[in-house]
Amino acid sequence: MLFVFGLIYWVGTQLKSELAPMEDRSNLRIAVTAPEGSSYEFTRKYIRDIGQYVIDSIPEIDFPMEIVAGGGGNSGVNTGVISIYLKDRRTEQSLRMKFSKKYPE
Repeated sequence: MLFVFGLIYWVGTQLKSELAPMEDRSNLRIAVTAPEGSSYEFTRKYIRDIGQYVIDSIPEIDFPMEIVAGGGGNSGVNTGVISIYLKDRRTEQSLRMKFSKKYPE
């Protein structure tokens, strides 16, 4: 039993402690939910407006991608995702704070 705990401890100390791989650190993902009952067209415009605000606010954007009603188990026409790929690496926290002021949850 002591051997098992020692092995668990040893394996735990050997694991890398980063939370996100280096290649994912320049990516920011914004999940968007429009009001319940929204049409596809309304949601597309809603996501496009947010996406345009993001594009105008961050000059370091390399590639933005907007997905409306992206599929999956619970997604409807009132949901979507905006994926932002940056040229430079900034902390996700600073970007999150900037956009949460404009678009609170």
